[in-house]
Amino acid sequence: MVLRNLPQAKVKEIVLFLLFLLLAFENVLQDKISLSFSYLDEGSAVFLAVWAVASAIFHHKKGRQLNRSDAICLVSLAILCIVGFTGNVLRDIQVYQEATIIDFFTCIKFAIAFISSKIILNDKEMLCLLDMCVGFAKVAVIILLLVAVANQFMNLGFSLSSRFGIGAFQFLFGHPSNFAATIVGFVALLLLDPKKNAVYIICAFLLLALTTRIKAIGLVLVLSIALLIFPGKERIPKSFVVMAGLAVLAIAYEQIGLYYLNDGTARSVLLSKSFEVANMFFPTGAGFASYGSNITRDFYPAFYYYLGFDHVHGLTPLNSNYLVDSFWPIIIGQFGWLDLILFLTFVVSFFRSVLYDQFCRRRNLWASLTIPIYLLIASSSESAFFSSYSVYLAFTLVLILMGNATIEESCSIARKRSNSTAIKEGANSYGIEKHLADR
Repeated sequence: MVLRNLPQAKVKEIVLFLLFLLLAFENVLQDKISLSFSYLDEGSAVFLAVWAVASAIFHHKKGRQLNRSDAICLVSLAILCIVGFTGNVLRDIQVYQEATIIDFFTCIKFAIAFISSKIILNDKEMLCLLDMCVGFAKVAVIILLLVAVANQFMNLGFSLSSRFGIGAFQFLFGHPSNFAATIVGFVALLLLDPKKNAVYIICAFLLLALTTRIKAIGLVLVLSIALLIFPGKERIPKSFVVMAGLAVLAIAYEQIGLYYLNDGTARSVLLSKSFEVANMFFPTGAGFASYGSNITRDFYPAFYYYLGFDHVHGLTPLNSNYLVDSFWPIIIGQFGWLDLILFLTFVVSFFRSVLYDQFCRRRNLWASLTIPIYLLIASSSESAFFSSYSVYLAFTLVLILMGNATIEESCSIARKRSNSTAIKEGANSYGIEKHLADR
């Protein structure tokens, strides 16, 4: 499947396919070969940005791949960063400039990868890249499931611990959550043709379940509802939102009580203290690398002692593993209430951008939404949009959305389809119809 397309693939397609593989298995390379690979996601984001700028300049693309929601994403994130740096200047919580710069890039790398990939992959000459990635996903999920089943019976050393009487499968990854993120990308690719790839999708669902991560199991439940009850939809049914929300809440209820309603746990402390920090440093927050972000494990702020983190299990200088188990407390504590609104604007605009491209390019709705939904679910217990796997998921998502057709070709199709009342309603729900008319 993969090798069959290699002879027809262009050099740039092979380069991007190799990038896809490296990003998918970055955590394995980092954990088993060298810590230097931990910079692969940041390096890839820079690589994609440079390629996108060069492509726009030399091929005169002029941003035609981007829509109004993309612009809102960029503006809201830019203001968020300005407010973040203002917090650094005014509060001086993080004294190491290196930590501030690293955290700044951590916060923007997902958006950089997403926007840059849209410019790069909007190329009708790339005919084999998507097929190669889908073909690899098919082979990978079959082999990994066989290994996972064997691991349950023979203890091959690919499990972190046991949950629900099942070994939490992580393969060669450093943690089951990183493995789950890689499989989520494969699932999204396979959902482009759910009927043809049904067997592979089931295998991928089983792999997600075997990680025993509630967020992964929650995604399987949400996608099962989508595929079984709402197949073939072109827009999100309101009943799906209600059903999916209740399903995720039900499956995560015990974990929510354990981690967030228990005053002694790290996640509960991080969340409650983030409110105090946002009020204390209103309206800017404490600034980059000052609260709850991964980099503060290496550059532990003195402010943490004031907050009492040195007495909370998992947040101490010598045991800070749980500092990376949050996302929204980072937004609230580091950037304050104003930037919380800005980041929510970014998330909403990101979803609208995805739905716009899904509509124009006639992509499967659930394939297009798998990664955004997972990022939302994962943000309840890890850094999600700021994580090491965020660049991989951003690139994979755009690969799914852009496909082989250019935006002009896709919008031409959308105009023809807009004669249908149902499609008009769908366009209105995404705010697309006026945009198409403007073009």
